Amino acid sequence: MQKFILCIAALLTCPPAIPVEGKYGISSGDDLILINISGTLNDNRTCTVNKDNKINIEWKDLITMNMTGDNYKQNIINTFECNSEARMTIKIYGTEAKFGNGLLLTNSDNVAIQFYSGDAKIAVNKGFSYTWTSSAQPPRIHVSPVAKNQQLNQQDAFSATASLIISFE
Repeated sequence: MQKFILCIAALLTCPPAIPVEGKYGISSGDDLILINISGTLNDNRTCTVNKDNKINIEWKDLITMNMTGDNYKQNIINTFECNSEARMTIKIYGTEAKFGNGLLLTNSDNVAIQFYSGDAKIAVNKGFSYTWTSSAQPPRIHVSPVAKNQQLNQQDAFSATASLIISFE
């Protein structure tokens, strides 16, 4: 029996209050008009993924010849709430496997993890856009194991860790 555990930590990125200051000049012939600009940007948007619980995915009894990335898909986001409408980029951050294209590295040289947004493959460290509204469905992100070849030891266990990063646009 193969056992796989994938731990994903959710990280929301949003800059705290950022002061904006500067002096800008506009030339009008020999006259110079100075414009002073100052202000503070406040961004209090927040989103909660899976009620702030750790995301753990566990597969049991995998058949290596079926580990193509298309089978054994599991959803990683069950609930998703934001305090206001927001456009964001969602990215899975982790180490890329040495085989495949955009797969997450595991502790096994022969197994990696494929991520999906809906039916589209997501490469590790590449983001995709998502817009949250009060009537929106949570982003559909699935994971599936991929075997480099079907020569895996049937008792192999493997694990991986990644971060789910949400950046507001």
